[in-house]
Formats: sequence, structure tokens, C-alpha cells
Amino acid sequence: MGEEWQFYLEYNALLRKDQWLGYSDYTRTQYRGKVINRSVADTKLTLDYCTWDRTCPNAYDEVRPNNIPGSGEDLYFSGRRLSLEGVYDWTESRDILGELRRDTQQSTDKRYAYTQTILTGGVEWTF
Repeated sequence: MGEEWQFYLEYNALLRKDQWLGYSDYTRTQYRGKVINRSVADTKLTLDYCTWDRTCPNAYDEVRPNNIPGSGEDLYFSGRRLSLEGVYDWTESRDILGELRRDTQQSTDKRYAYTQTILTGGVEWTF
């Protein structure tokens, strides 16, 4: 492919224990892929995709009857992010930046379920 293409694959797994009552314990897995292209002069384009899920088995225990760990439904999150980022080398000390990003999160607790689209842009000035 040459130097103008770069590919990244990533996998992360995390098991968190809060060392107290376990309300904040969770297991998280994440998969991510990224493609970077520099085939157009003075321009870098990045396409990034990430998917993850997190299970919190004791999250609701403080509101369950008799405060018994593991006595009810687990709190579960899953999400996806897709982004396209561009950087144009405008001058020796200034770059033009732009990103379009789409985030989606599902959860067994509807307060945490959402979809959002974000468009950002700017100029980076290095001196």
C-alpha cells in the first residue's frame, strides 16, 4: 500500500473491582479499527470505528431489597463511534482541522441511551 496508508486494530479488556461493596465493579471490552490516508498532498484523513460494551453487575444493589449483591438486573452499556477526521497543512505553522463523528450508546438504563452527531472544525496554530 505504501507510506500513504496506515492501518490499526486494537482490542482492550478491563475488569474493575472497587474493593468496597462492588457497586462500581464492571467488565469492559472494546474493539477499534483505524485507517489513515496521506495520499493527497498536505492532507491527512482518518477513518475511525470503535465498538464497546460494559456490564455492571452490582450497579443497582444499593436500591435492591435488603441490599443483596447480584439480586437483580445488571446495568449494561454498549456503544459505537464512527468518525472521519481531516487535517490540511495550510501553512508551515497552521493546520485546518475538521471532524464528523457519530456516537450511539444503548443501555438497560434509558437515561444513558443516546445517539449524537458532532461536527467540529478549527485552525491549529503552532508557534
